[in-house]
Formats: sequence, structure tokens, C-alpha cells
Amino acid sequence: MEPNKNKEVKSREKIDKLNEIIEELLGDATELTKDLTASIRMHFFYGCLAILFGLQFGWYNFYHFKDYHPIPILIFGGMILAGMYFILRYFVLKKKFVRLFAIQKELSHS
Repeated sequence: MEPNKNKEVKSREKIDKLNEIIEELLGDATELTKDLTASIRMHFFYGCLAILFGLQFGWYNFYHFKDYHPIPILIFGGMILAGMYFILRYFVLKKKFVRLFAIQKELSHS
């Protein structure tokens, strides 16, 4: 019988801790959505930045491409692919949280 009581006590402690976390999140919901929005926008920024750095690297090392040196080609391709991934991730996250952004926009205007 005591193991069941221990399980109940542990479960109640977990529930109490989760309730505290949820109450704190609800109190800071506006700040949380602003942080989430900023982090999603950073995906787009970093994606564009990676593509620009990749293009600049490719332009600077163009003479290595003609000789088929693999390292500059791999760096160029890796940076372009990483940029494309970050931009794709931006659109996926933006679509995923579109409702949250609409609610935040409504609350900020009122």
C-alpha cells in the first residue's frame, strides 16, 4: 500500500510543478510570443546571410572552381544549402504559428 501512496505523492508534486510552470507561461504569454516571433524571423535572416556569404565565397574563390578543387566547392554548396534550409524552416515555422501571430497582432492593436 505504501508504494501507491508514494506514487500519488510524486504525481501530485509533478502536477503542482507543471501548474506553476503553466501559470508562469500564461503570465508571460506576450513576451513568449514576441520571443518566438523574433526567433522565427531570425531563421529568414540567417538563411539570407548564409546564402550571401556562400555567394561571396564563391565569387572570391571562382578561380578554384575552374580547377575543380573540392574544398571550396563543398563550402560554397554547404553554405547555399544551409541558407536554403534556414529559409525553408522559416516558412514552415511561420505557417505553423500563423494563428499565434494573428492573436498577438490583435492584442497589440487593442
